[in-house]
Amino acid sequence: MLPEMKPANRAIQAGRTNRRARGQSLIEMAFITPIFLVMLVGMVEYGRVLLTQHVITNAAREGARLAVVFGASDTTVQSTVNSLISNGSLTLSKATITIAGNGGATGSTASVTISYPYQSVILQLIHYNSGTVTLTTTAKMVHE
Repeated sequence: MLPEMKPANRAIQAGRTNRRARGQSLIEMAFITPIFLVMLVGMVEYGRVLLTQHVITNAAREGARLAVVFGASDTTVQSTVNSLISNGSLTLSKATITIAGNGGATGSTASVTISYPYQSVILQLIHYNSGTVTLTTTAKMVHE
């Protein structure tokens, strides 16, 4: 038969178990935290890429629509695209905007192409291509 533990011995035994459990939890947290942080930063970075792509796509679409529906000049299309890019919180000086086929005959195509260098935080950390990825979009519409 096993000897009965005195109350003091039980408290000591419980204290050791709690310390071991806390140590185990600390080790588990040390393994999980970096993975969680990488996933979190990745989600934020992906959101930034989507926002940038959305802004330049919308600006190109609106510029092409303005060119074919209203027959606006290249200058008017350029200023509209510029204002949409600026309103989207992007740096206008980094954008390359190309307008083609504006003022054409009915049935011809007008297009607006925008290229924007996206500066990635994650790619800068791993020293890939200086952290820059060029996002490009083209909107084409037919003159009515």
